[in-house]
Amino acid sequence: MKPLLASILLCAAAMPHLAADDIALSTFNDNPKAGPTKVGLHMETALGSITLELPQLIIQGKPASEREKPEITNSTETEVSVSFKSGATFRYEITAPGEVTCTYGNLPTDAAGLFFSMFIRTEFILGGHYAFGTQTPKSFPDISGTPNLVDGAKGVFVFAGPTGDAVSLEMPADWQGLVDYRTGGMNGFSYKSKVYFKTPPAAGSFQIRIQPTTLNP
Repeated sequence: MKPLLASILLCAAAMPHLAADDIALSTFNDNPKAGPTKVGLHMETALGSITLELPQLIIQGKPASEREKPEITNSTETEVSVSFKSGATFRYEITAPGEVTCTYGNLPTDAAGLFFSMFIRTEFILGGHYAFGTQTPKSFPDISGTPNLVDGAKGVFVFAGPTGDAVSLEMPADWQGLVDYRTGGMNGFSYKSKVYFKTPPAAGSFQIRIQPTTLNP
């Protein structure tokens, strides 16, 4: 891994594909609350800079507005640990090229799962395509449509620009979807996913795999 996020950003223009050194934990933001889309798993890809944010903790019976937000407790160049108001903990750790281990623990009895979000700016993917699992690839719309483009599809999420250069994101999501935020005046789409805990909730871990690929329907 390269030691500094800044050095990765400076090399972005010369990077045609996602590679081992192209994933970093963007924990160098002094005030994570000021820019939540800049804190998490930072990726330099053929489609540009993208960040899978730190997750929120889903609480049973609570609306989305009452998900618990993460607070960073420790960070290095390869891992970041957070805690939640309830005392629950979560850690991202880059363990291999293109692979991140997610570990969670100290869960309250009403913890339901983790909610992830990743914003993808419009200029990265207009003219491109996306697919979930074994679904037939679909085109990103060039005009703002309904808020939920895809809802409930499971499997590897792949998204590509007009050249066919693509990124695949694999995680054990129990639900995932793609939201068109242009209806709210934002310039892009957002990938959303949920990983649910077992009942009763217990400590555990899972892998996220991020790889370069192509998508040409």
